[in-house]
Amino acid sequence: MTDDEAINVLVQHFLLDNEHSLREVTDAMFQFNETKPYDALGRSMFAAMTKTHIAQLQAAKATLTAKQPKRKPQ
Repeated sequence: MTDDEAINVLVQHFLLDNEHSLREVTDAMFQFNETKPYDALGRSMFAAMTKTHIAQLQAAKATLTAKQPKRKPQ
């Protein structure tokens, strides 16, 4: 497993609710522990958190828009 693959598995599993097998997560953590790409992991985690937050904001906007009173055509 490469560093990028390990980071993707960890970010998807812990931040994006994309379940991975216990074996995949363990292998990713082992790979990460061996090479210690902390900067890359931090950037990936921040990007995932930002994407999740944007998705939540868009969902909230859609809900508010749907609740707005409809205008009558003139």
